[in-house]
Amino acid sequence: MDVSLIHDDYTESKAAWKMCRDAEFGQRKIRKGGEDYLPKLSGQSDDAYNSYLNRGLFYNATGRTISALLGLALRKPYTLELPTGMDDWKSNIDLAGTSFKGFVKKSFFETMVVGRMGVLVDHKNPIKQSSNVLTIEETRRQSLRPYLVIYKAEEILNWKLGTVNNVTMLVAVTLKETVEVDGENVEQRRVLTFDKDGNYIHEIYREKDSSWVLQDTIKPLKDGNPLNKIPFYFFGMEENPVEVGKLPVEDLANINIAHFRNSCDLENGAHVSGQPTPYVIGDVESSFQFELGQSGLMLPQGCEIGFLQCGSEGFATLEKAMDKKEQQMAAMGARMLAPEKSGVEAADTLSIRRIGEDSSLSSLAQVIETTIKSILEFMAEWAGLSGEVRFEMNKDYIPSQMSYQMLQALLQAVQSGEMSQETFFENLKNGEIIADDVSFEDEQERIANSAPPLGTINDDS
Repeated sequence: MDVSLIHDDYTESKAAWKMCRDAEFGQRKIRKGGEDYLPKLSGQSDDAYNSYLNRGLFYNATGRTISALLGLALRKPYTLELPTGMDDWKSNIDLAGTSFKGFVKKSFFETMVVGRMGVLVDHKNPIKQSSNVLTIEETRRQSLRPYLVIYKAEEILNWKLGTVNNVTMLVAVTLKETVEVDGENVEQRRVLTFDKDGNYIHEIYREKDSSWVLQDTIKPLKDGNPLNKIPFYFFGMEENPVEVGKLPVEDLANINIAHFRNSCDLENGAHVSGQPTPYVIGDVESSFQFELGQSGLMLPQGCEIGFLQCGSEGFATLEKAMDKKEQQMAAMGARMLAPEKSGVEAADTLSIRRIGEDSSLSSLAQVIETTIKSILEFMAEWAGLSGEVRFEMNKDYIPSQMSYQMLQALLQAVQSGEMSQETFFENLKNGEIIADDVSFEDEQERIANSAPPLGTINDDS
């Protein structure tokens, strides 16, 4: 694949990615975007435009919505079980200090903001020893294990699918990286592809004299043998997110920026109309000047003086437009938590848990869950570790504390012997009476260390 080529979908999506990132960041980025988000008025000077731009306030519904959804997605802990030997990887999943929890959070954030992210599973080549045998201690010192490299959507320049042995698979990816060379940051491109023998390789290119020059070729090995697949994983809203999909918050960001334009118009209009502007009608000399305040004015006969005033209708229209957009943005954010309903369905007929399971946020969590599980399985395989990988995301997003009536019914079931203490405890956790990180054994220990229940203290004195 030509290292200089950029995928058409990348070119088409780049501006939308920037808009969503700027809207998520907030007012400073939107103002910095200038005419990308607020066109100049006809005949407006640069100074007048800057005043117009800086008077508007950006109501950051996009950033707050993403933060709220991210909080809901991660409000309950995920389930993670790894083969023996991988547990200590959780504190540094990328050999750059990122924890596994931080990786999960970044996966959600990037996919919610721009609908796309990529992860390369790589493995450090060992430093050869004189004996050609590495001890366990030496292996650990060199961090010789699989690790992750995270790429934002803007860093995945090109990709290609192909058919190998009647299976459609990824056959090439071009990635943009920044490296330090002689004290300066230099852009390089890493091409993940196959050599003529079908072996997975990295090709590293740097630009020189307006062309990309091959600097190095790396052939990762597993058990001394080349790999026959590219271990690069795409994150997105779809089940197979290799191609660029929809941006979850693009519509929200568009309305958010339109709301900002309304704010600029409203604040600019209020500023202009708020400045008293006197006028004189009548036969006066063009050089006629007068002062306002305590001094009296001598005007020619037939002249009229007054102040220009702006009617309230124009401002009311802008205010109504802003109110409507705020309602639309709130509805869009809530829609990510709501299921796609067919036909007429009363709101109270849907349980909160059902809503969570069918929502866009839940669908995103399912894709992230599946992708991360595949990544962890490949990492374990590359490291030669056996054992099951289990990773499950929480999909119960809307807090729903158990009602008193339900609690009473469960207690009666326990008292009648129709429900075990363990099942009762799990229901209390699901009903958010007991925290998720408290185990049944922890709770039993707490009960044992607590004061005796009322009515059980006997006075034996």
